[in-house]
Order: sequence, then structure tokens, then C-alpha cells
Amino acid sequence: MSRTATLRYRQGIKWLVGAGLVTVAGIGGYFAYLFWFVEAAQSVSAPLLTIEPSDVSKTVSAGGTVQLGNQQSLKTPTSANQSAIVDRIEVSLNSPVEEGQILVRLRDPQGQSDIEQQEIVVQQQQLTLEKRQRDFTQAELNLNQARNKLEIAQANDTELQKTQANLERAREKLQEQKVELVNLREELAATRNLVEQGYLAENELRNSEKAVRNAEARLRDQANTIQDLELSLENQRLTRQQSLNELRDEVARQQLAVEDAQDAIAAAEQDLNEALLNLTKTQAEFEKNSLIRATSDGRVLDINVSLGDVLQQGDTLLTIGNPQREEVVLNLPTLQATLVEVDQPAKINTIGFIAGTYDGRVREISQVALDEESSSRSQQGTVKAVVVLNEPTGTIIPGSQVSVQIIVEQVTDVLNVPPQFIQERDSDDPFVWVVNEDKQLEKRPVELGLVGDSSTEIKSGLDNGETIASPPVDQTLEPGMTVTPLEESEQ
Repeated sequence: MSRTATLRYRQGIKWLVGAGLVTVAGIGGYFAYLFWFVEAAQSVSAPLLTIEPSDVSKTVSAGGTVQLGNQQSLKTPTSANQSAIVDRIEVSLNSPVEEGQILVRLRDPQGQSDIEQQEIVVQQQQLTLEKRQRDFTQAELNLNQARNKLEIAQANDTELQKTQANLERAREKLQEQKVELVNLREELAATRNLVEQGYLAENELRNSEKAVRNAEARLRDQANTIQDLELSLENQRLTRQQSLNELRDEVARQQLAVEDAQDAIAAAEQDLNEALLNLTKTQAEFEKNSLIRATSDGRVLDINVSLGDVLQQGDTLLTIGNPQREEVVLNLPTLQATLVEVDQPAKINTIGFIAGTYDGRVREISQVALDEESSSRSQQGTVKAVVVLNEPTGTIIPGSQVSVQIIVEQVTDVLNVPPQFIQERDSDDPFVWVVNEDKQLEKRPVELGLVGDSSTEIKSGLDNGETIASPPVDQTLEPGMTVTPLEESEQ
């Protein structure tokens, strides 16, 4: 190669090297731009949450009024026909009472008179029953006598048997006479032959003929005797059968008399039982109208009457309740009431100087909705429910207003997230933004479970300890974005 060519070759190499350096510098600048500017543009600050298991609850909230267990106001009996007068007050304010204890005594002279009249009716029915029992005893005696007569008549057939025996003997004798007649007739024939041959005299023939005639006469007499005995036997049988039928009819009549006597006793017993029941009702009515008793254990919360007061039907006498049990009476809207069931747990929240939260359970839920006029023009049906505190506080005053949260559905120790962290949760493909180890966002599909008041159960798609992000208000999240926690001041 010439010197000139060599110089040109070296000069071309320098140009190539220079161009390569320029190209490398440009590419480096481009990647630097991507690293510093584009990466900065895809970094976002968002609220973050680390997933931990906890409880998810769905509740029904309502306001209610506190009352003691079995709290009730005892009133003047509504069944009283006249005004009543306070005769005695057996308890004092705040005194303990037991179920069935007499609290107030009222005057009821009409009730005492009704009891005395009913006692007279009971005595009359008792006397009637005793007479019916005596009649039954006599009827049984008559029945036994009739049965004994029938048994004796059935067993006593001596005359019939005697006639039957005579008839049998007569028939036997008739057979004997028939045989005798046959023999005599044979002898007569033999004698006649001998007389005709001249071996015997005529008188022998006449004697044989006479013997035959006598035998025939005896046979006819015996046949008549048998006929008479058969007729007598038939008459005796008819007479005996008629007598037995009469005795059987008498037994049947006496049996009916016994049954009638039994029915009379049953009717008398029923009348007596009704009289006793009426007496019991009258006595209970008297006690109800004159003796006011405690319907359960508890304490006297209020006394509304004084000695000698004249009371009308329905007037309040006093109020009692059991301080060992505190409960809240709620009126739930019908739509919420359908979610509430007996024994569901509840939280009772009080306010004021005795503010606190207490645990309880639903004790009862009414099956009938009541119409109550709301503050608006429309009417909304409500359902009564009662929540009992698990432990009495001893501080909540009956009549206080409290708020109650009834836990109608709950899952415990499950992964869950607040609703703002779930994207498209009302669609078929809900997902959350998961922050991976590189602080970048990943779109993760999740399966939702129970939707609670403040969080939603995650059945699958997330693991314990993972971190998720919620989209900021002013920015949309995309996969691959780098995320940093949003400071409290920025939220």
C-alpha cells in the first residue's frame, strides 16, 4: 500500500471512531433521559396498606330505650267492674320483690260474694255426685242378682233331663215290643201250619192270635206314650227357653241401668269439675282484682298510689324490674328487621357521663310489623326487637336512650381491605393494586367474600403481609409504576 493510501485509511478509521463515539453518547443520553425523566414521571405517591387478618362484620344500627329485665308497670285489673280502693301497700320504693309476692291489696267485696256463691254450687254438685254413685251401686247389685238367676236357670234342667230319659226308655221298650211282636207273629204262623196239619188243637191257634193282638195293642200304647213324652219334652224345652229369654232380657235391662248410672256419674263428675273450675276462676279473679302480685323477681322502681286512693280500671299502681338483667328495646325498620335473628351478638353504646360500649345479644324479634308515623308524611313499618346485655352495668338508668349495633353477619381472622382499595368491586373482575418488592404496582385479581361495614373479606388473591395501594384522587395508577407512601399531610 502506498503512503497516500495509508494516510487515507487512517483518516477514515478516525472518522468511524468519532461517529461511533457520537452515537454512543446519543444513546447514553437517551437512556439517561428515560431513567431520570420518564421514570420520575411514572413514580406516584398513594395510600398504602399492609394486609393483616382481622374480623369483618356487617351490622344493623338502631337507637333504643334501656329497661330492666321483665320491667313492667302493674295496673288496676282491667277485669274489675267497679272502682277499687287501695287497702294496703306491702312494699316500698327500691325494695326487692320475689315472683308471686303480694305488693298491693285492694278492696273487692263483690269478689268475695261471688266466691261464696260458687262454693254453694260446688257443694250441691258434690251431693248430686254422691247420689249418682249410690244409684250405680244399686244398679250393679240388681245386675248381679239377674245374672245369678240366669245362671241357676241355665244349670237347672232336671225335669227336662228326666223327661228325656223317660222318652229314651220308652223308645227302647218300643223296640223290644216290636221284636216281641215279630216273634209272636212267627209263632202264630207256625201254630197255624201245625193246626192245619192236625198236630195242634184249634185253641192253640186262638191263643197265639190273642197273644199277637195283645202285643200289637201294647205296641200302639207304647207309641202313644212316646208321642206324649215327645210332646211333653218339647213343651218343657219351650217353657225353659222362654224363661231363659226372660232372664236374659232382665240381665240386659239391668246392664243398661248400670250403664245409665255410669253415664249419670260421669255427667255429675263433669258438672262438679266445671263447678270447681268456676270456683278456681272466681278465686283467681278475686285475687287478681284484690291482690296485686309480683310477676317476677326484681325491685320496686316506682310507686304511683297511696293508701286509700280510689282507682279506676287501668290505673298504674307501681313499676317493677329485675336489675340483674338490662335490655334495650328497639324499633327496627322492616327492611333491616329481616336481617336480624335471635341470639345475634350486638354492641350497645351509651353517651354522656356514663359513655361506654357493652356486649349483648338479640333476645327476641317480633314477627309482626307495627305502623308508626314518622317525621315525614309517609308511614314506615317498624319491628320491635329486644337486645339483652351480657352483663348488667348497674349504672345505666332505665329509660336512657342508647345506640345499638347488631352484628347480623361476621367472619373472623380473615384477610380484608377497606372498600377504597378494591377496584371495580361491583364488576365480575375486581382487583387491587399490589406493591411488589421493587415498590412497583401490580394488578392483582381478587375473590371477594363478606362485604362488611368498613372492610371487605378477601377470599383469594392476596397473602398475609402484602402491601396494597389505593389510587390517589388526582392520578390514575398503571402497572409498573413506582409507588411511595402518601404522607398524612398530603392525604
